[in-house]
Amino acid sequence: MLKWFRERRARVEGLADALISGRGAEAYAEARWRAHVAGSGATARQWRAVAAIVARKLSETGGSLGLDDEVPPDAGGLTTRAV
Repeated sequence: MLKWFRERRARVEGLADALISGRGAEAYAEARWRAHVAGSGATARQWRAVAAIVARKLSETGGSLGLDDEVPPDAGGLTTRAV
C-alpha cells in the first residue's frame, strides 16, 4: 500500500472517530452535510469518505449508540417497501 494512502486513510478514520464521539448517531448526517457544503473537489471527496466510514462504524456498533431504540421491537409487519 502506498504511504500517502495509509496517511489519508488514518486522517479520514480520525475524522470519523471524532464525529462519532462528538455527535453519536448524528455523525453520518453531519459528514454528509459537510460534503454537501464543500461542493466539489478534494474536500467534498474527503467528507464523503468520512461519511462512508462513519456509516460502517455505526452499523457495526448498532444498538450501542441507540440506533435501534427508534423502532419498537414489536413493529410487526411494518416495512418500508410497497407490498
